Amino acid sequence: MPGSPEGRSGLGFRILTVGMAAVGPFSLNIFKPCLPFIKADFDAPIAVVQLGLSLGVLAAAVATAAAGPLVDRLGRRPIIVGTAWLYTLASILGAAAPTVEVLVFARVAQAATSSVAMTVIRAVLHDVHPDAERMIARVTLGAVAAVLLAPALGGVLIDRVGWRAVFALTALVGVALLVPVHTSLDETLPPQKERPPLEGTLGSQLARLLTSPVFLGFSVQSALHFAIFFAFTSASTYLMVDVLGRPAYEYGIWFVFMAVFVAAGLFSAERLAGRARNGRITLAGSVLVVAGGLVSAWLLGWSEPALTPARLFVPASVAGYGVGLALPGTNAGVMEVDERLAGTASGLLGFMQFAIAAVFAQLVVRDEPNTTRVLAELLVVGSIGSLLFAFLSARHGTVDEAAPGSRSP
Repeated sequence: MPGSPEGRSGLGFRILTVGMAAVGPFSLNIFKPCLPFIKADFDAPIAVVQLGLSLGVLAAAVATAAAGPLVDRLGRRPIIVGTAWLYTLASILGAAAPTVEVLVFARVAQAATSSVAMTVIRAVLHDVHPDAERMIARVTLGAVAAVLLAPALGGVLIDRVGWRAVFALTALVGVALLVPVHTSLDETLPPQKERPPLEGTLGSQLARLLTSPVFLGFSVQSALHFAIFFAFTSASTYLMVDVLGRPAYEYGIWFVFMAVFVAAGLFSAERLAGRARNGRITLAGSVLVVAGGLVSAWLLGWSEPALTPARLFVPASVAGYGVGLALPGTNAGVMEVDERLAGTASGLLGFMQFAIAAVFAQLVVRDEPNTTRVLAELLVVGSIGSLLFAFLSARHGTVDEAAPGSRSP
């Protein structure tokens, strides 16, 4: 039975958690190759089309922030069931969008609802597995494997059928997830009488998280990793198609190349879990992000040789390995501050990730003729900033044993 300990460690449960964790990244990365073609189809300015990304990420930030406290109070299951339905309907609307405005609205709704799934899944894994860091690494690795082919698949669909086929496919994914969500995802939050009571108002609970060096170190580090990765992958779509004149499927192939490095980082994190302090693993990841980010920034913004796909993607792949290495530790670390606020911490992390990514995504296209230089500047700022907060999480890599509701280190 799914609700039993055996069911929560069985193959069906693992497939469902991977699927729900993957739906947001899959939808995002299969959408990115559409951007130049949506721009041409609707004859719309690049800044308007980019709103499908930046507003979508902002909506995801708001949705995850709202979902976090709700899953701590109402439970995990009702939130994820409702958002699965809304995601499917948003995908159908995107496939039939008559104007760029409707398309942007559909993508925003799709992004908001799919982001909630990852917030809930992190909380579910925290509920049912004492080794949450290792389980998050495994689920995220499975999600990365599931979305590895998303940009290449999107490119093929666009070249053969058109960009609307991408939204039709995400609608089918939504339908495929609805059945197991209804039948196989039991409530994992213990009954209220069996868990420690939540003390204070929501504001005081948020303040407790935001004043914790553990939470700040892990969450800001993770948010900046997410933002620079998001800015790079969205800008590289335009650079590959509009600047280098490459077909959409070639962007997908290079994305797969970079995603393999992210997956390798996740695999390394899963192997290292429990062998080293969490903060030290995430610090090592951030060091690699800085190394790859600075080399990439130099080649994009200040180096003389002409831009090529290899110069664009190879240094970024090194940074991608660092992002993968740090991701499980940062995602698990934020929920260790207070186990009663696991959902709230997961939602607040999601808010910070998406909010900063939305700013980076819109900044990267603010000066279209100089996109490479702007991207280089964002890589420098984001990677160095993440390293500074990585030092904070390395110093406070475990929670205070005396903290009410916290887990023992």
